[in-house]
Amino acid sequence: MGYTPERRTGMLVCPYDLRPDTFVLLTEDQAGLPVATATLVFDGPEGLPCMDTFGAEVRGLRAPGRLFTEVARLAISPRHQHAPELLLRLINYLFIYGAHCGGATDALIEVNPRHAAFYERLLGFRRLGAGRDCPRVCGAPAVLLHLERQVYVSALGRAMAALAGGGSSRLRSLYRQFVPPAQEARLAGVLASQQRALSGQDLAALRQYTACE
Repeated sequence: MGYTPERRTGMLVCPYDLRPDTFVLLTEDQAGLPVATATLVFDGPEGLPCMDTFGAEVRGLRAPGRLFTEVARLAISPRHQHAPELLLRLINYLFIYGAHCGGATDALIEVNPRHAAFYERLLGFRRLGAGRDCPRVCGAPAVLLHLERQVYVSALGRAMAALAGGGSSRLRSLYRQFVPPAQEARLAGVLASQQRALSGQDLAALRQYTACE
């Protein structure tokens, strides 16, 4: 899509890939080919990727007891771009993993302004500040969106109640397609069990790639 420059290594590697708590989610088709991916970055001393562009907004939100995550590098293969359930699953699974396995209370995501309304209307995100050109996507415009865990929990509860009452058709929310709350802990365990920690060889290779780029 032209959001990243050509790289000598052919890989998109960032410094936060070296962090032990960074979580990369990959979806494959039945033939084992990649169709979608997203990365969940946890806040820490090095900050979050979006702080290069929206540092003041993120610092203004930080408070004791809150742990922020950022959904980054969300991409779906053009072969599956008309499969909205892929996007929903990526977001839902990252939310579940972040909350249950990392204790996250807040989620952030940078999106192109033309996609912001989708996240705001149907998922309850709120916009932080004005849009800006983002250097990490070759200067394309971006807006920063924020979702509190409590907003997610409340919206999910309303969606599940509407489904149980037969009112899903009247509820304009994508939460009705999310994993029910009672199943979240089990799914989080499955995701955690499939996560592969980086070996020393992996880390050395990533450091080499980041140095080349």
